[in-house]
Amino acid sequence: AAVGRRASRRRISPEESPLIALVDALERRHSELDAEVDSLSSSLAGSAAPAGLKREKLRVLDRLASARRRLKLLQAPRVALGQGSEGAVCLARHAATGQLAAVKLVKTSDSSGVDRLRREAACLEAIGGACGFPRLEYCGTAPAAIAGGEKASFLCLVSSPVCGPSLEAITWECAGGGPLRPVATVATLALQAAKRVRELHGRGWMHRDLSTNNFLMGASDPNTLYLIDYGLALPLEGDLASGHADSLGTEVFAAAAVDEGLGPTAADDVESLAWVFASLLLGELPWDADLDLAARARLVLLRRLGFYFFEPLAGLLLLLRDALGVGLVCAAAGRARVGGGGPAPVD
Repeated sequence: AAVGRRASRRRISPEESPLIALVDALERRHSELDAEVDSLSSSLAGSAAPAGLKREKLRVLDRLASARRRLKLLQAPRVALGQGSEGAVCLARHAATGQLAAVKLVKTSDSSGVDRLRREAACLEAIGGACGFPRLEYCGTAPAAIAGGEKASFLCLVSSPVCGPSLEAITWECAGGGPLRPVATVATLALQAAKRVRELHGRGWMHRDLSTNNFLMGASDPNTLYLIDYGLALPLEGDLASGHADSLGTEVFAAAAVDEGLGPTAADDVESLAWVFASLLLGELPWDADLDLAARARLVLLRRLGFYFFEPLAGLLLLLRDALGVGLVCAAAGRARVGGGGPAPVD
């Protein structure tokens, strides 16, 4: 039993030690004041103790409650919400308000990660907390203690609200990873997703990593679909919009032109969106497998053919055409057609 107790004893971090000492000191002082108030009340034959003494006791009690709350937050286990394009995303709680938030941490020594996180912050700032998007709460340096006491400097991005399950999780929970039904539900979700993409493009950004894991249902508003993870997002115009053909995002949903190494455009988000919801209708895409480099050409060909002859896309493209506009959907078709052939899927 003693061995078990020693094994389960948690190591105290440097940030906890002074708080533990403060809590102990405040508890002792509170006990002393409590005893003093009782003693004076008894000696004064039931008369009230001096008001100044009671006020001091209340002040100590307030400080004690605050110190205990801060200590509890420090000692709480870190909860990982998932894996973003930059690293782990953890759950956090505001010490004063109790509001939950998602926190991304990137080591400042990781220049690529820092650039992406700052770009994500710029994208969220441009969106401004619109319906179905995370709201940027903070972006800046973070104490090493937030990352488990690692001796490193971190850049931190805090966003809210914390969302519920992803479309990927819902597919597995409701359909065991198979086709999601009813079709009307998929169509409703696709319309919401198209609105998010249209809003994002309207704010001057493209996502570049649309996937079933990056669309989440709301937690407090379960009928709202959220689009998250802007680690690969780029502005539609400017120097940053070119020269980023190295990142495919989630490969199974990547547009054919991006898979070939062409520079990203807003139309590629539309093709990726079509693949996301085609996968929900089918349970998986024909190329949804680990493919080696030798199979890359076949994967691109399947996508090109699929964009024109893949039956579930016919209804989806009509739905997306109404939500996003004919021009953008036709542009997506044109991008998918690079090096290929076939009729355009939308009039």
